[in-house]
Amino acid sequence: MEKENFIMKSKYPKIFEPITIKRMTIKNRVAMTPMGTNYGETSGEMSNRHMNYYSLRAKGGTGLIILENANIEYPVGSNGTSQIRIDHDSFMPRYYQLVENLHKNGAMVAIQVNHAGASASSARTGMETVSSSNIPTKAGGEIPRPMTREEILTTVKKYGEAAKRVQAIGFDAIEIHCGHSYLMSQFISPYYNKRTDEFGGSVENRLRFPKMVLEEVRKNVGPWFPIIVRISAEERVPGGNTGMWLIGGVGFLAVLFSFIVTFFPPSQLPVGSPATYTWLVVTGTAVFLAIPFIISFSMDKRNARRTPEA
Repeated sequence: MEKENFIMKSKYPKIFEPITIKRMTIKNRVAMTPMGTNYGETSGEMSNRHMNYYSLRAKGGTGLIILENANIEYPVGSNGTSQIRIDHDSFMPRYYQLVENLHKNGAMVAIQVNHAGASASSARTGMETVSSSNIPTKAGGEIPRPMTREEILTTVKKYGEAAKRVQAIGFDAIEIHCGHSYLMSQFISPYYNKRTDEFGGSVENRLRFPKMVLEEVRKNVGPWFPIIVRISAEERVPGGNTGMWLIGGVGFLAVLFSFIVTFFPPSQLPVGSPATYTWLVVTGTAVFLAIPFIISFSMDKRNARRTPEA
């Protein structure tokens, strides 16, 4: 194992260098992006399985661990029966225990907060699903109801309240989920967003709701707490966002957050592919704006031997 570690550090020295973002110093450039575990209790609390799962990743040397998405507005924003919650102070003690444990093992810890929007289910929540417009998030899916301005303002406040809890618990950063067809993405994407008011139409208007959320979060956590934004750089649906939206969109939001976290469906990046093009746009935009960023790939098992190693 020591020999393998030496080879890795020799081959990819930058990965093992520390990096400081605002007042958070991560010991290396290895980040665990948020992934649903389905380990949450039906009450929305973290379970002992969570404690073990994340502790093992910290012990393994991961520099930054970003916990799976936590619901900020229950039940309308719920993503599943085993999703963790952060919409009430009663959920704070378990998070505190986990963060203390991960810190003892050398990891910095963030948590992703989210509202499912049209990806929720009325059969589960007992409420109408809501979104930017009446476009379902999948073929044959439940048709959502467009949110009113008053509902949007309420949700903005919910994000701010959740952020305040995140900081009080002792997390090192917060991630706002703005991708993967959840509520923020449903406003950002022209595929979903058919509104004709101040929250629809132009890129600036489609970003208005996420911008309000980020401003509310920043107001609650202060200027030195890192805010991460997860986005879908390339939606790959007719009429959806392509990599080019990042040039204007990310610049519009850049002053509010600390990193970009982006996601690509394929893990392989052959020359000339849309994924390669998007990767170049993302990295170029981030470098131009001087924003640290994380790129998250899914694994294509068919091409695993040829996928990027870093």
